[in-house]
Amino acid sequence: MRISLLFLCLLICISCHQESNTAVENNSLNDEDTSTEAPSFFPLGNFIKGQIVDIKNSGINPIKITKVNNLPDTSWINVEAFDKVFGEFYSPFIDSSSLQPYFKENKFFDQTLNAITLTYYSIGKVPNSIPWQYWNIYIEPETNKINRIFMVKELDSERTRQLTWIPGISAKAVTISPNGPEDEVNIKWSYK
Repeated sequence: MRISLLFLCLLICISCHQESNTAVENNSLNDEDTSTEAPSFFPLGNFIKGQIVDIKNSGINPIKITKVNNLPDTSWINVEAFDKVFGEFYSPFIDSSSLQPYFKENKFFDQTLNAITLTYYSIGKVPNSIPWQYWNIYIEPETNKINRIFMVKELDSERTRQLTWIPGISAKAVTISPNGPEDEVNIKWSYK
């Protein structure tokens, strides 16, 4: 229900944004500069936090599989550890109010993936307090449901963290260095 509400809000925002662009294009005598209008980002931080609440409410204890040097270690995640384990997927918080000056949104239909893709990328110098490099949201066009989220954050000058979130199913985090993957964490809470 919460996911459907988020999609409805997203579609309304996209529709309103498209209508306002059409009105500006049709009114060429308008002296007002609308090019600085802030983009309306998909509320990704809230979406992931909502997913975590859903996991808590389902009573499922996700399984965490950690691989370091290709050696796996498996454990169950207790509800008390959710914020620590899942925190890297929403921290620092991804929202339009704090990231709008530094990131731009691009929307397109990716025919190879059969998905509506929302891509967010930096548009200049990003403060050191914001490690996000870019993130993509893939939406199933027929159902308007998010089927995958891919985020990349910088850990330091040589390493990045690639984060994948599959709503209702799993999450994955991989640290990438110049020598390749360093570690990998897979979290699963559904066996679809």
